[in-house]
Amino acid sequence: MTYIINVLASFSVILNTLTGGSYRNTFSARTGAAARHEKKWAVIVEKLINLIPIFSKNHCELEAINEGLLKD
Repeated sequence: MTYIINVLASFSVILNTLTGGSYRNTFSARTGAAARHEKKWAVIVEKLINLIPIFSKNHCELEAINEGLLKD
């Protein structure tokens, strides 16, 4: 299971980089931080990501905190 999580995280970092984000963060973390700052695109994407059953209800925000983009 750890392998699968690592592969998914790698894809998230690649997606984040390809869409203009830092190579040091996941797409979920960037989305969570941008949604907190009320960026329109991020609010919509955050709602979609948080609907994915394997993620928690506030996955993006938690990832942004975990990766240091937001304070608790």
